[in-house]
Amino acid sequence: VDITGEPEFVDTMYVRHHAAAERSGARIVHACGFDSIPHDLGAYFTVQQLHAAGPVTLRGVVRAAGTFSGGTFHSALGAFERSRQMSQAFKERRRVEPRPEGRKSRAVAGKPGKDPVLGYYLLPMPTIDPQVVARSGAALDLYGPDFRYSHFAGTKTLRYAAGGALGVGLIGVAATIPPARNLLKSKVKQGEGPSASRREKSWFTVDFVGEGDGRTAVDPAEAARRAAAWPRVRWMGSKHRLLPHLAQAFADLAPAGGHALDAFSGSGVVSYLLKHQGFGVRANDYLGFPGVVASAGVVNDDVRLTEEDVARICSPALDDRDFCRRTFDGVFFTPEDLAFLDSAWSHVATMSGHARSVAIAALCLAAARRQPRGVFTISGDLSRYDDGRRDLRLSLREHFVERVADPGLPRPALRPGQRRQRLHQALPLPRGALALLGG
Repeated sequence: VDITGEPEFVDTMYVRHHAAAERSGARIVHACGFDSIPHDLGAYFTVQQLHAAGPVTLRGVVRAAGTFSGGTFHSALGAFERSRQMSQAFKERRRVEPRPEGRKSRAVAGKPGKDPVLGYYLLPMPTIDPQVVARSGAALDLYGPDFRYSHFAGTKTLRYAAGGALGVGLIGVAATIPPARNLLKSKVKQGEGPSASRREKSWFTVDFVGEGDGRTAVDPAEAARRAAAWPRVRWMGSKHRLLPHLAQAFADLAPAGGHALDAFSGSGVVSYLLKHQGFGVRANDYLGFPGVVASAGVVNDDVRLTEEDVARICSPALDDRDFCRRTFDGVFFTPEDLAFLDSAWSHVATMSGHARSVAIAALCLAAARRQPRGVFTISGDLSRYDDGRRDLRLSLREHFVERVADPGLPRPALRPGQRRQRLHQALPLPRGALALLGG
């Protein structure tokens, strides 16, 4: 059993001892440490969710916070130092190792960039993990006729990605210069490692995204995490807190994906979750504004309001309309807020497409935040509900500006070329159906 996973050693052991192990029935197990097992099992799980008959492309994205041990650091320096010998050992193994008949399974060096599904900046990781996953792909027909795996480190910001790439590059260069290599080794000695308190605070995650037969498989927990960016409002019956449970239920009910109908979309958060799980979504509601909200954030992938759009909507009115002031005076909001709504609508009326939907959605969400409690029960003089919270201190105009910048409006889930989501126009359901469903 080898828990380290050093590529040159693994390949050399295969060339020297695999045939003898086969004859004797012995098992030589490499890379079975805590770092490699999650990648191999995670890839296996993700491939199972795809149920693909054709080629499968899979990527694993590692994020971590912690400090490596002295042994790991010295192994990394050794790999940089012996890159030529490591390449030779890999070629020798490729020469003698049989390939699966009628199938392909290989590790593919990925390219740096921003992940269109996870949103992280990616840097290829030169570890043994892609080789481990590709070997499992070669051993099992489940991985399909043509399986490719890429392995990355993921960061939230471009600054950290650039810094990481620069740091690895400098260490790689230093490892080839004996004085610099010896200096680095003296700084972190073999056998040393992070303290117990530091280990307690350390963590790492691996997200997998698989693509096959025209669909994308994303881990339910990751889909729920991304869907949580959807604007949150205080509506009775909101499913926001149930996102992790719903994501797992959807994955269990329809592991192969497909199309989903959100018959009463409400805030739109369930439709947004389904979108992030790769479903084609149809969102519907008896009311009109949930359709607009879903159009802004579920159907729409990339249109956001510009600073010029926001400034125009917040500028003086284009006409003398006063519907909101006449209709809701003394019922909802202050006279100043009602005047802003009339003025904003005079500008929104001139807009079209997804930009118009985003503007209306931001106004709806701003109005929901401005209310002190549930939007269905509170009216009249709202001063008695003033408990000092920030939402009550902001004007409706200020809430609108904040809601426009909300990351959920929109946040792309799939890149162009993958299956797109659809939202059909929200149509009133027959009253008989409402009576049946609502009692």
